[in-house]
Order: sequence, then C-alpha cells, then structure tokens
Amino acid sequence: MIYRIGLDIGAQSVSAAVLDENENILYIAPYTRHMGRPIETTREILDYIKQKFDYQLNSFKLAVTGSNKRDFAKQLNARHVGTIEAQILGAPENVNQIICIGNSGAKFISRKDSSLDFETNNACAAGSGAYLDEMAAKFKMSPAEFSEFTLDSKNPAQISSRCTVFADSDVIGQQQKGTPDVEIAGGCVDAIVRGYMQDIAKGATFTGVTSFQEGVAQNKAVVRKLEQLLATGKNNSKLIIPSYNINGETIEAPYASGAIGAARAIKAEDLKFNFNYERMLSAASAAPASSSCSACASGRKLVIEKSKIYPDSEPYVFSGDGKVRAYLGFDVGSVSTNVIAIDENNNLIARSYVPTAGRPVNAIQEGTEEVFAVVGDRLEILGAASTGSGRFLAAQFVGADKAVNEITAQAYGVSYFVRSLFPHISHIDVIEIGGQDSKRIKIINGAPVAFNMNKVCAAGTGSFVEKQCDKYGINVKTQFADLVMQSDCPADLSFRCTVFTGADINTRIQRSEDMKDVLAGVCNALVKNYMASCGGIIPFDGEIIIFTGGTSKNRSLVAAFEQHFNRPIYVTPDSDVNGAIGAALWIKEKMEMEKEK
Repeated sequence: MIYRIGLDIGAQSVSAAVLDENENILYIAPYTRHMGRPIETTREILDYIKQKFDYQLNSFKLAVTGSNKRDFAKQLNARHVGTIEAQILGAPENVNQIICIGNSGAKFISRKDSSLDFETNNACAAGSGAYLDEMAAKFKMSPAEFSEFTLDSKNPAQISSRCTVFADSDVIGQQQKGTPDVEIAGGCVDAIVRGYMQDIAKGATFTGVTSFQEGVAQNKAVVRKLEQLLATGKNNSKLIIPSYNINGETIEAPYASGAIGAARAIKAEDLKFNFNYERMLSAASAAPASSSCSACASGRKLVIEKSKIYPDSEPYVFSGDGKVRAYLGFDVGSVSTNVIAIDENNNLIARSYVPTAGRPVNAIQEGTEEVFAVVGDRLEILGAASTGSGRFLAAQFVGADKAVNEITAQAYGVSYFVRSLFPHISHIDVIEIGGQDSKRIKIINGAPVAFNMNKVCAAGTGSFVEKQCDKYGINVKTQFADLVMQSDCPADLSFRCTVFTGADINTRIQRSEDMKDVLAGVCNALVKNYMASCGGIIPFDGEIIIFTGGTSKNRSLVAAFEQHFNRPIYVTPDSDVNGAIGAALWIKEKMEMEKEK
C-alpha cells in the first residue's frame, strides 16, 4: 500500500491530508496557524500522523504546495506542486469556477470546456483573509467570532476595498459617526468580496458550479455574500464548499483543498519523494536560525550624512497695530487637514495641522479656528484657495476663491522654497508622501512637467509606518526615528503590502529579532514600495530632491531615501503643510495677475 501526504504550507497556516494509493482520503489535519513557525508546526502535524497511523513515515510519499513550496520541498525531500494545480486537483468534480481566498493571497480559476484561465493576487491583502484578520483584531474578536458576529449585519457600512489601511480609516470614520459595530463588520465582509470580484475575478461571469476553497471559505458571512452575488445580475452559479468523505463520514474542509490536491499530484513513479522523517526532524531543528543580520536590506545603518532638514518657520512677528494683508491656504486630505496664512511677502503667519478623522468639515473649522486664535483680528484676507482630496468641499465651506489640484499646489510650495535658497536650480524632483497617498512630481522652471500618484496602496505612505508603530506601542513622532537610527542592520521586510509586512514583522518578533532592526526595515520597505508603485516611473535626474508631506518630518525616512539614492534629500520648512502653502502662493499669484490686467 502506497500512502501519500499532502502539505499546504502557507504564510499563516499549515494544512495536511493523508491519502491511500486509490486516492481515498484517510485523514485531514485540523486548520492550524503556524504563528511564524511553519517547519516546527509541520513537524508537529507529521508527528501526529505518525502516531495515528502507527506506520514508519519513511514509507510515505510527500508533496508540498503553498508559499515557498520549493524551499520546504527541498528541506523535506518532497515534491513541490504549484498552488493552481493543487487547488484544481483538490476541488470537487465538475466545477466551473474556483474561488480561492487564503490568508495572504487569493486566486480565481475558471474551467470552461477544455480551457483553463486563472488570476492571482499576491501584492495586496485587500482581497485576502489577512484583511478579515486585521478587522477581527480591531474588534477584539477571533476570526471565528468575527464571522458569527458579522452574520447579524443587515445594512453594511461602506468600507474601502482597495487597501486594509484605508479600510481601517473608514472603520474609524464609521465609528465616529456612531455606526453600529455589526454594520461596520458587515461592511468589512462586503469590502473583501467586492475587492475580490473587482481585482481578482475581474468582473468574470459565474455559471454552473463554483467551489469556494482555502481558509476564508470557513467564514460564514463571506460565504453568504458570495452566494448572493453569484445568484444575481449576470451571474447564475451555485456556490459549494468542498467536503470530503473520510471512512464514510463527510467532512467540510475547504482549507484542506491545497493539501489534498498536492497529495493527488503524487505519481506512482515518484519514488524519489519517499518521505524522510529524520531529515524532517533535522530541518525543523534548524528552522529558528536567522538573526535580522542574515537578511539585512543593505548591511548599513540608516544615517543622515548629506541631507538637510530645514527647521520650520519662526513665529510671525506683527509690526505696528495695523492689519496684515494675507492669503489663506487649505489642504484637506483623508488623514490631515492643514490651514495656513501667508503675508504679501510669502512669510508664514500661522499654521494648523488637524487630523481629518473622517470629519472634513469639522477639521476645516477646527484648523481655521486655530489659525485665527493666533492672529486674532490682525488679518485682512485678500484671497483663499483649497487643495487636497477635499478641496471642493473646503472651497464651498469657507468660501475660498478657487480650488487647485494637489500637484500644482505642491509644485508652487516647493518652487518657492528652491527659488529662495537655490536660485540657480531649475530642475527639481519631488517626493511627497502623505498619510494615505504618495506622489512623484518633476518640476522644471517652476512648472510640474510630470507626475505620478499612488492612491490604492498604503504601503508607500505614512499609514504604513503609523500602523506598525501603533501595533507595538511605539510613538511614531517621539520614538520611531530614534530607534531606527540605532539599528546596525535593517531587516529585509516584505514591502508589497502593510498587512504582509505586518506578518513578516510578527515572524521576526517571534524569532526574537531586534525591534530596532525591524523598524529600520520598515523604513526601507516604505522606500521600496514608493519606488515600485509611484516614484520609480519618472527618473530622478534633476538637480535636487525635495521631500514633502507629513512623513518628511521623520528623519529616519529621510535617511532611508538618502541611502537609496546616495544623494542629499532636502526637507523644506513646514514641509508637512507644503500643499496648503502652495495653495496660498497659487491664489496670491492668480489674484496679483488679475490686478495687472
């Protein structure tokens, strides 16, 4: 009798199945999270299998699928099986589509006639189980508790499906509006399903039978939402959850589809994949190795050697008793709302930086009040302009003369600074990183000639850093940079998604890696994501690099960009409110030009 073991070793969990030579399923291991210890967890599962079957495991054949399947297969002397192949082989017969949603990845497989098509999502957690895990943790529930809780949702709140960090902000906004927790939870489930359908299934039409596989198929609320979608509109498909017969008993185990498929992929002639138990023990013993220095991103400390961070403007001094002629600038973003006032000589009179917190009107009012608390009745307002994602709302609320786009506003703010200190420079490269978006702007002779924006992923934004700091109780303003600058060896972290980075960090913390090295890795990860998603498309071939936005105040990020470019990075005075300053400079120029006509 030839026995086969299939293992699906994922980013967060391990599943296993034992089949006989006729592909009868003898055992399916319970869903097991490995908590950053994949090999050790695999060893524990195989130990149990050895005891259960009372066989020498050396007589079994072994196949591995999942993330890093090749590395694990090599360690365990096993065959590696592609994740798409494993999910197809592990699916029930005669299905037309397969929906796979795991903890850190998602797949869509379509089988029509003799053709096979598939899509995967390996760069973002928004359509994966990690999205739900994050939200469950936010509500202080286990994933199973969150699943049951969400079933009571009747009117789900609107939650972003594009990024878990942006979804987190939406959750905060909904809580501040008094939305019931159960409806917020329902909105999170709607978001993961909506994100999957849009970004992974890409609007496919579902017909016949659809199998829902991997870990998230255990979430009853997600199952219910998918059932509704597959029976409406252009779709007409029955959703099934894989169940398997074990010794006459039917067991629903969608999480085991990959492991079962891997076992079914083993061929009779695969003699070289006989399982070596002693080799596995040796591999498991060696698994915890790895200080952060073994995976250093650069091998160098993050230090500021060439860059310059200019101090913010000195407090404005009013002369005499008369009014000061001034212009107002408003920058209303998803994370912060900035209000500033400048005089006719472009000097900053007053500024405010207020969290938007999902209440832009309140934030505009609070920011304006802060500015006028400083200046009293000393200003004669000549003009006002607004910028940011909430610029039109701000213009309407405060009666601003005009609204200006973010690129133009940033360019005006940066150009004024460069003209003042470096009048000979005409070619400027700008890095602008805010709380939930990032921009890359090229300015030549004072005008923006090229730009790119990233608004769909938080991994290259300020939220990326804040999320990790909040998780470990680190103050992003007073502690983060100091800790990073003490690191001798930044960790090489995943940079494709905040959630995957978080999982990477969890693993390293569990392995007792130095928190300073991990945080330094967060800085490097942000730089890598920025360059991959936004910054690297337009060449940095200008005469100077300017860094603006709220994150520019973080000197460890300045050091990370300096190291990446091996060039000085300049941070302008009041760089965190540069957009608002640019809006005020822009309206001032426009109004002065109109006067000259």
